[in-house]
Amino acid sequence: MSARLKEAFVKEIAPRLMKERKYPSVMAVPRLMKVVINMGVGEATQNIKVLDAAMEELAKIAGQRRPSAAPASRWPPSVSGRACRSPPR
Repeated sequence: MSARLKEAFVKEIAPRLMKERKYPSVMAVPRLMKVVINMGVGEATQNIKVLDAAMEELAKIAGQRRPSAAPASRWPPSVSGRACRSPPR
């Protein structure tokens, strides 16, 4: 977590959660471990400029220089992949 987010959590959010949810101690309060921002850009397969514009928007939202772009994984895996892992009958 960034310093500002952590400071706000410790000073404002955690005490409010303890009061509202009646947590017995500070250690019982849930914490943020990671924040993930997701954006679907289907048009990027035909026009690469759409992807660049989307990356710039994500950079502004997240406050990062250049967010990482990863292609979506396909689920469920192909039938042949499942057939290789299944036990013999």
